[in-house]
Amino acid sequence: GEKLNFLSRKSPGENSPTSTKGRAGDSSAASASEKSVRAVKPNYEQVQRWGNSFDSLLNDKYGLALFRAFLKTEYSDENIEFWVACEEYRGLTGPKKQALKAQKIYNEFVAFQAPREVNLDSTTRLATINAMGSPDRHLFEQAQKRIQALMEKDSYQRFLRSEVYQAHLRDTVQRDRTEASATFAAAAPAAAATASSVTS
Repeated sequence: GEKLNFLSRKSPGENSPTSTKGRAGDSSAASASEKSVRAVKPNYEQVQRWGNSFDSLLNDKYGLALFRAFLKTEYSDENIEFWVACEEYRGLTGPKKQALKAQKIYNEFVAFQAPREVNLDSTTRLATINAMGSPDRHLFEQAQKRIQALMEKDSYQRFLRSEVYQAHLRDTVQRDRTEASATFAAAAPAAAATASSVTS
């Protein structure tokens, strides 16, 4: 779909695992996140790792951006946006920043009938609500693990079956073969010249 187009316009580059910096629910931050992955393009091994492990997908900048974009096209991105917000929260330092971010996450995702309420069991939700009085960096840990487990069983499986993921597998296989052929073609004349000088 149109929302996935930005992921097919990358220039070759190296990829490294990282947490996204954008704020969940912030369109300008999402746009910045999309721009941050334009300079990278995964190879076949990376794309294959996404299919072998949900953690590998979440910890890969390009993989995470692709997964988020896929879920947006399904209008079911509240779980991944909550997960990303929790990652950002854990990286914050200072009680004031933590308190502000915690309240925002709570209002948007955790509170009963929140605008983007995530599917938490009552025990996890109540434990999170009770901990809001004295937030620390582990405040949303239980809830985040719960949502990650739900995504792994559901939306992650749909993503792996999706055309966007299958297309990335095909494209990276083709690109890796093309690059390998080009490398071999470039190296062949030099190898031939070396062999000629040795035999002469």
